[in-house]
Amino acid sequence: MSDEEKSYVDGLEEHSELMTGKPATPDEITKNFALYGLSKRVDIIKDFRKSLDRDVDSDVASLKKYASDVSQLKQLEEMHARLRKAKR
Repeated sequence: MSDEEKSYVDGLEEHSELMTGKPATPDEITKNFALYGLSKRVDIIKDFRKSLDRDVDSDVASLKKYASDVSQLKQLEEMHARLRKAKR
């Protein structure tokens, strides 16, 4: 898979695999996201949104991956909103 075809989540999973020897699960990504400061979380959300602004193939696997990525972004945005509400 070329770098252009990788989603933001694929990059996070790959980074985690390099660091820990196993890819991060979506729950681990969300949990780790909560540890970052405000500006880092905003940057991650912006980068994630930008990565979703791409053409999606109409095959089932591509659509499932895109839906999974959109779901992950929603979880991160909800976590960010809860942290902002808690003044973090």
